Amino acid sequence: MTAHGVQPDIGHSDNMKSSELKPSRVAVCMATHNPRAAAVARQIDSIRRQTFPQWHCFISDDASDETSIGYLTDAIAGDKRFSVMRNQTRTGFYLNFERALSFDTGSFTHVALADQDDIWRPEKLELLVPLVEGRFRLAYSDLRIIGPAEEVLSPTFWIKRQNNYRDLGRLLVANCVTGSAAVFSVDLLPLVLPFPPPHPSSFHDHWIACAALATGELAFLPDALVDYAQHDENVIGHAQDRAAAGMMAIRRLQPQVLSQIVSDDLRRIAEMASAILDRAHGPLDAGKQRTLLGASRAGSDWEGVRWLASLTARGLRSTQQTMGLERRLLAAALWARLSRTR
Repeated sequence: MTAHGVQPDIGHSDNMKSSELKPSRVAVCMATHNPRAAAVARQIDSIRRQTFPQWHCFISDDASDETSIGYLTDAIAGDKRFSVMRNQTRTGFYLNFERALSFDTGSFTHVALADQDDIWRPEKLELLVPLVEGRFRLAYSDLRIIGPAEEVLSPTFWIKRQNNYRDLGRLLVANCVTGSAAVFSVDLLPLVLPFPPPHPSSFHDHWIACAALATGELAFLPDALVDYAQHDENVIGHAQDRAAAGMMAIRRLQPQVLSQIVSDDLRRIAEMASAILDRAHGPLDAGKQRTLLGASRAGSDWEGVRWLASLTARGLRSTQQTMGLERRLLAAALWARLSRTR
């Protein structure tokens, strides 16, 4: 049972994984850029207070100014469980997380992602790590939404959308896995590194979640194990989540917007799907392979259009998992094909 008495959907596996052959040890990978003093101190402290003791935190700092790097240095002072790597020039959070994951994984069995300003519940790693020691490639929890003064804005992340951790097609269209609430097997790193080329709509946790679901299963724990901080410096916040941020009425999609969707969103989805197909070792589930093949052609030909049309048709009765993004993508793919035909 979890800390709040909720039993997740956990299966059993006869396949021995590397994480079962040696004691579990977690590499916590944090990306920072100009962290605030109080926020980064409370995040670091929440990692220190984990009831799961076997962890080391690798921090990749993305060219923070000297004042901000001082806040980070003060927060970890004297604690050898933290290592800091600094970028000389800023790369952006997507590539900064890629760098944070590029550590020596020889002694680690699991990876946890961390933002610079959230708060982990003490039992986060203790509850999520055992799930990944079973049949699951990645496990993630719910989050509690808090404001600048740590006031609770919502006891759950899922107030606008439905969660989705089983449907690969819908996950490729709209992410449901928040990185700061996730733990995954170190065996996933050869598949996810290097990251696909960055696009304006690229997110590290979306890519990792899609790779994990394409090659295995995800587990969701309904306990809120992370306090997700909302403030005016969020890269993207909960009030305007990633699916909602990209949502736009079809009638407002002008040619320049459609062109941007093709070059950014459709290309990003196609590159993620292609990377998984190219890198996956061993046979993929037949249904997931069909999904990846269709997604790999999104925006490039009629097969990609058909894949998006099928995904849209399945979501006609409910768009709560994707906020209707597949309709927007389908409109752009149709526009691209018809424009080329003309």
